[in-house]
Amino acid sequence: MSGLKIKNSAYCPYCGIKFTKVNKRQITCGKNECIKENIKRLQALRYNKLKSEGLCVSCGKIKTENHIFCLECYKANIERGKQRKEELTNKGLCNRCGAREPIKDKTRCAECAEKVNDSRLKCGRKWRTIICSECTQEKLHHAKGLCRSCYDKFKKKSSLRSNKPPE
Repeated sequence: MSGLKIKNSAYCPYCGIKFTKVNKRQITCGKNECIKENIKRLQALRYNKLKSEGLCVSCGKIKTENHIFCLECYKANIERGKQRKEELTNKGLCNRCGAREPIKDKTRCAECAEKVNDSRLKCGRKWRTIICSECTQEKLHHAKGLCRSCYDKFKKKSSLRSNKPPE
């Protein structure tokens, strides 16, 4: 009897415990930690597959140029971020980490403020967006964060102001 091999037994790749499979697709022992690790692994596989195929990593539609999201998911992601920051600020927490109280009259704690400043200094550039800040069109044509039509309107208004006679 000691030489018998039990069918459907396997070792969990995360904790190393031997377990009996319930079905052919089961690969973990069933502990919550192992299930979570397997979910992370599957999500990473899906993300990398969609990214390599040039699709939105969130919904699988065609992504926008030079980004990993389609326009709809990009806008939804921005909105989620704004809501999260607002909720954390209302709770009196740092709107970046959500763990500590912010500096007086600021929205970030000292540690996060320092990290952000360091990253901006290392980067040496301003953060870009892919949508117009006025009309939310897909592509930008100018460094001011505006599409071509909104930039032309802005330029027209500024030229009208500069051509005004002094009062």
